[in-house]
Amino acid sequence: MPLMMRISAKEYVEGDYGINESIAFSRVYQEAGVDIFDISSGGEGQIAAWGRPGTHAAYQVPLARQIKEAL
Repeated sequence: MPLMMRISAKEYVEGDYGINESIAFSRVYQEAGVDIFDISSGGEGQIAAWGRPGTHAAYQVPLARQIKEAL
């Protein structure tokens, strides 16, 4: 049975992690047995003005692509 994990590839909050950190911890999860990643993004609390997430269709696809290419 495949193991699937949903991750937030980028938080839009100052001081939180971004795509580079997500790639790093996704590699660890992949080595531990995760087969499929469901890539999301977002932020808890106060979203920084510079970091507003997209609102158009498929705005998270570039993040998913970066993780897929890295793994």
